[in-house]
Amino acid sequence: MHLFQLSDTTYLAVQQIFKEAYVNKELVNIAFVGSASTGNDENGWSKLAKNELENYYGTNLLSISIYEFDGTSTDFLNSDIPDQIIDKNPDIVFLESFRLADNSGLLQMQ
Repeated sequence: MHLFQLSDTTYLAVQQIFKEAYVNKELVNIAFVGSASTGNDENGWSKLAKNELENYYGTNLLSISIYEFDGTSTDFLNSDIPDQIIDKNPDIVFLESFRLADNSGLLQMQ
């Protein structure tokens, strides 16, 4: 599948999630998941995105959770956070990879 076709399909699927939630008066459950760079503080990308989404759509349509983990992908998968995310049953998940932690022993900073 071509990248643009995939993005068009993804966009339409997300659109449908929002439409159904609005019509059914339900919340769109969104999870932001990532490393410490996700930044659960005021200037972190996930917090900024959360604020922008809530400013645009309002808090009556969205339920946004932020999951920050400091470690490798394997550490993350072995933690209890994936179960916490599954238990929340998110409609949309934004996942920032743990590449920096995964590669920390392999790449030297100069």
